[in-house]
Amino acid sequence: MQPAALELRGVSISYGTPTTGRTPALDGASLTVARSECVGIAGGPGSGTTTLLLCAAGLLGADAGSVRWFGSHRWIAGRAAYAPTAADGHPYLSVRAWLEFAAAQRDDDGIGPEPDISAAMWLTSLSEFARIRVGHLTRGVSARVALAGALIGSPRIVLCDRPCDLLSPAERHRFAQVVDAIRASGVTIVIATREPTLLAELSPCRVHYLAGGRLGPASANDAALEIDVSLPIEARSRLALRVPHVYRRGRALRVPLERYSPEQVLSECRSLGI
Repeated sequence: MQPAALELRGVSISYGTPTTGRTPALDGASLTVARSECVGIAGGPGSGTTTLLLCAAGLLGADAGSVRWFGSHRWIAGRAAYAPTAADGHPYLSVRAWLEFAAAQRDDDGIGPEPDISAAMWLTSLSEFARIRVGHLTRGVSARVALAGALIGSPRIVLCDRPCDLLSPAERHRFAQVVDAIRASGVTIVIATREPTLLAELSPCRVHYLAGGRLGPASANDAALEIDVSLPIEARSRLALRVPHVYRRGRALRVPLERYSPEQVLSECRSLGI
């Protein structure tokens, strides 16, 4: 039987000092991801999703527990790579130059294969943006640049930190197409998000929910309805009188579907003139 591509066992990580007090981010979190799978991790703000991905990528050590890549404790066995939400820093560089800078940093460690910028750009459909400055990119393209930055080291596992959370439906669809191509090449994908529904187009094998420092299966109660409105502040104030926990994200309202069905929420919106 082949070992899992990624396996976390009882991982615990806390921040702070004994003097100021330590705050747990992960508390015995366990996760197993098979080869070439796409798995989603859902968690709200401060739930520890970034900490989990950084640990799984070998960039953050665990206080307790273990991390294995393809059955080995050595990072080189999986060359796991972390991809942030978007291309961070150096907004004045072109996409190609940004990736060359990232590749130069990888060259310094002397571990793994030679960075392949052209292959990473082709796989993430970035060739047409090669000369455009990173600071001028849309969120969707910027998310793909961050993903390309993770791919230049030819990783066997890629961990994406909330790339779809701020994207439009069209941009999410384009990102999903890129992820499908990466999975087809044999790379294992783990994608974090704040809303499980945002991963629908990625068709993950399963979605886990991170809460209380531990991972469990995501449930229907984690779903939310997003409604585009012309006056989000005013609409939220009106809808919040009837539907609890509604909040605003940009020009949209997000309504957790813990107590109401989508039909009930839309009915309340129509009665309020939203």
